Amino acid sequence: MTASFNLVDRPWIPCQFAGTAVPHDLSLRDALARAKEITGIVADSPLETIAVHRLLLAVLHRIFRVVDDADWSQLWEADCFDAERPFYQAPGLPEAAGTTVAKLGHEFSAGNKRRPLRPFMGHIAAVDPGG
Repeated sequence: MTASFNLVDRPWIPCQFAGTAVPHDLSLRDALARAKEITGIVADSPLETIAVHRLLLAVLHRIFRVVDDADWSQLWEADCFDAERPFYQAPGLPEAAGTTVAKLGHEFSAGNKRRPLRPFMGHIAAVDPGG
């Protein structure tokens, strides 16, 4: 028997809801059906989170086919200076919240974070792959 995991019906997308501290896994179908309730997708890494967003966006583009420029304009209304929802910005962040891009990935060292493999580096270098 081969392994199987139905992404449409089985829960796997870690979704955050308002008022809850722990994310709850939803299936692809449930995530799209409950989109208004979801406050965020909180995967283990930002790269995984954006991959899930891209998948959801691809599914939505397939469902809601855009035919012409007017459809695109209506679908992608984005104002960089909108008072409530500026496009690709977080208006509530304080000015001093600036940080390095290295904090986006656990595999990078930033500030006082230690590299995860640093304590083992001496042992890894001493391993002889030839036996």
